[in-house]
Amino acid sequence: MEEDSSIKSWRDCATYPLPGWCDRHTTLFDVEGAKLSDIPIDMEVAVCSVSFDSTASSRVGARDGPSAIRKASHVYSNQFASRDIGIFRNMQTGQLHRVTPPKIFDFGDLHVFPTSPKRQVDATRAEIFHLASSGAKIITLGGEHTLTYPAFHGVFDAFRERSNNGRLGYIHIDNHFDFGTTSSLHGSLYHGSNSRRISEIAGVDPSAMAFVGVGDFTSASQYDQLLQSGISIEPMWQVREVGFQNALRRSIDRCLDHCDGLYVSIDIDVCDTAVTSGTGHVTVGGINTAEFLSIATILQDYPIIALDIMEVNPSLDWSNIASHLSARLLFEWLIMEKCEIANQ
Repeated sequence: MEEDSSIKSWRDCATYPLPGWCDRHTTLFDVEGAKLSDIPIDMEVAVCSVSFDSTASSRVGARDGPSAIRKASHVYSNQFASRDIGIFRNMQTGQLHRVTPPKIFDFGDLHVFPTSPKRQVDATRAEIFHLASSGAKIITLGGEHTLTYPAFHGVFDAFRERSNNGRLGYIHIDNHFDFGTTSSLHGSLYHGSNSRRISEIAGVDPSAMAFVGVGDFTSASQYDQLLQSGISIEPMWQVREVGFQNALRRSIDRCLDHCDGLYVSIDIDVCDTAVTSGTGHVTVGGINTAEFLSIATILQDYPIIALDIMEVNPSLDWSNIASHLSARLLFEWLIMEKCEIANQ
């Protein structure tokens, strides 16, 4: 496909008009919707989505993930809105939590270019750069994992501009490395190359990158090269030895020795398919739902600049488990703040 010669820079893509089918009626947790042309000055968290899955290798449908996550989120926001309770006890962990919702705005679906991964990458980078320049925390719902590359790049560019060349680290929670060089089907931009493309961005420190939960077969030479580069890896055999929470915390701690803030990318296929069927890849030996939800409270202890959740596929989700897990993680991370004593 011939690219549009009128586009001189990736930044220009933010000026495209949105297509009429974009869903702007359902927002995450039923928060207020917003437009890229009118960024609220009091915004603390910006939610957006990209319904793109054109390089899927097997089971397509992740384009519908953002809508499913938003719908699932209303179960949690409506439940708590109907109860006049200030402090909750998490009966999974024993931890006390206080309901403290930040100022969240949902910008809905961003641009989608299903026939052009290159244009998709440029547009996503431009629009998320625009959102991240506000200083708000960025939540991106996918869509396939290709999108993490431009989403990270947009946040990375904005973070460096806002913080005098601040260093942004990258945490990849996934059953796969997604460190492919190229695909004979899709070229260099596809769902299995996103973390490699991130590592190639000028200014990204490999010592500030980490992979947690990788459990599939991978190239032995690639694995050795990743370790030699200084990238932190917590594969599933180590996760089983030390526990998922410990593995995630020590990966984050290592990264923060080399950066000032973190971008966290979560592929829902880090979960075992026996408990979470709603994704394109069948994962055998992944983490369980309790381990997945522990991500939420762990991240509250760290400087998270942005987070994405990718590869939720509702067409394969027999009981909406993947979308509900994703919504629950976001709810516990953003809204249920940990606290020590109930009478504070």
